[in-house]
Order: sequence, then structure tokens, then C-alpha cells
Amino acid sequence: MRDEAILIRDFGKKPIMVEKGLARAILPELREKPYYQWVSDEGSRDYDSALYERITKPFEAGMLVVRRPDGSILFDDRKLGFSGLSENEDGYIMKLAPTHFQETKEIEARAVVDPVFKTMLEERGKKEYGDANAYFTLPVGMTVLPLTADGGLHLFLRSNDSEIFPSVWHGIGGHLDTDYVFMDGEGASKTFDSLIREGALNELKEETGVEGSFLEPLIVNSDGYSISFDYCAHISMSSKEFLKSYSNAKDRKDHTRVVVLNERKDI
Repeated sequence: MRDEAILIRDFGKKPIMVEKGLARAILPELREKPYYQWVSDEGSRDYDSALYERITKPFEAGMLVVRRPDGSILFDDRKLGFSGLSENEDGYIMKLAPTHFQETKEIEARAVVDPVFKTMLEERGKKEYGDANAYFTLPVGMTVLPLTADGGLHLFLRSNDSEIFPSVWHGIGGHLDTDYVFMDGEGASKTFDSLIREGALNELKEETGVEGSFLEPLIVNSDGYSISFDYCAHISMSSKEFLKSYSNAKDRKDHTRVVVLNERKDI
């Protein structure tokens, strides 16, 4: 598995079509997890089988979401995993697969802080499936780099006790929530594009309090642990105003520090 890779440099200029891909292979050591109780045999990696056994059945049993007292969803653990990318004359074809946050915590969150574990899984995946990524969920997420009107680019440091990716410098972002319905009908690719953009805007609002910014697509990249659709958010306020909004945001608890870069050499 590559530690760093730019998957799509012309993000936003060529269409990205989506297709059903393979879910991650299940480690036998994790088969006793409650959310795998509906998985048959060794656990099919086929999209439709994995969706039913690993997502639909646990969800019906009250798993994979955190609900408010009124029954509405507060946190949705249902995510999308990346399982391949190709290119043709019409654009890019991205294969997606069912996954959820608990799977990511079991694998990617541990691999970030345990390189021996990561290497072991890569070797095991190559040996058993011919694919170093077979045991990784590679969740799909969005990253937003806030750029204020006075030229300040803002980066954030995650706390040491973050559930995933602790002590990492990054932009605003998160993994894409999904109910998977968009994969069932016509126009799935167009809907996916809208979901990614909407997800990026929602993360920006939740973590900084800023709404309605113009999002400029940058690249689609992988750090070896996830797939990120990266945007620059052009924010029509000064850095001082932005940081004031950020300090009052409801969902900034994972950040311990923010830096403002004003010169290209600093960036």
C-alpha cells in the first residue's frame, strides 16, 4: 500500500463515475464482533452481500448509528470504502464498497499508530488475496482547506486522544456518511458528486461555523489509510473573523491547535 498517492489531479474537470466494488476482507480475529453476526461463512466481499450482511442487518438491529431521544440520527457510522480506480476516455471510474466506522477503527486507526500491524496486514493481503489493501477499509472522506479573503490558509492539529488519526495536521474534514441508496439507481455518479460536496460543506459548517463558501476542487488523494476528496474553501471573511467563528463552532473538540499560513513558502 502506498503511503502517499495523488489518485486524481484534475478533480472537478473530468467526471467521476462510480461502480460497486469489493468490501474489505474480514480478519478471522474480528469475526466475533457483534456487527459481523449476520456474516455467513468467511464473509463475502461482493458489494450486495456485504451491504446486506454487514450494514443492513446490523442497522436494523440498532447498530451503526447513534440516535437522539426523538429517534433521529445523531451520528451515522455507515461509510463508503474505496476499492479501485480506473480511467477511460469519458473520465474516471471509482469502485466503492460498504463499510462503517467501527471497521475503520479496528484497522486504519490502529495501523496509523502501529506500523508493524500495518505491514502485517499488507503482507497478509498480498499472500491471501493478491492485494495489499484487501484487509483495509480505505474510507472515503473529504478535506477542506479554508482560505480567507486576506490570504490566510488554515491548518489544524488533531488531539492526542482522537479516535482516529491522533496528532495529525490536516484541514477540516471527515468520512462520508451514507445510506447507500444512491448506488441503487440511475445517476449514481451525479449523486455521489453531490454527496461529496455536501459532505465537505457540512464538515466546514460543523467544525468552523462557516456556511456558504465557494469550494474549489483540488485533488483526490490517498495517505495509505483513507481516500480524500480535497477542496479549497474560499471564505469571504478575514482570518481574524474566521478564527472567531471557529472558536465558537459546536464540533471543534478534536482540534488542539490551528496555524495560519500567509506565505507560499510557509505553505
